[in-house]
Amino acid sequence: MRAQLARITHATELCPKGVIEIDEETQEEKVPEEEPSFNTETLKSLETWGHRYQNILNAGRCSHMAPLGMTDEEKDEYMAKVAEEDKVEERFRMI
Repeated sequence: MRAQLARITHATELCPKGVIEIDEETQEEKVPEEEPSFNTETLKSLETWGHRYQNILNAGRCSHMAPLGMTDEEKDEYMAKVAEEDKVEERFRMI
């Protein structure tokens, strides 16, 4: 039940693009220094809105992880295969 609620939340919570940014160093959400200005007409456009959260992958996480104990070559092959089968969606992607 929790997994289903998490998937629904991650798939449906929207925010105007530019209201939240991702810090490049820490990968955490932050509010931009300069707040974007929106008017009613701008907010009517679907291009203004985006998904706030990343998609939840089939593994139940937001990013792929290789199992422990793999060599670098095996890890690269595994990650490429998993990334192809279960794609990570762009954060703040268009609705």
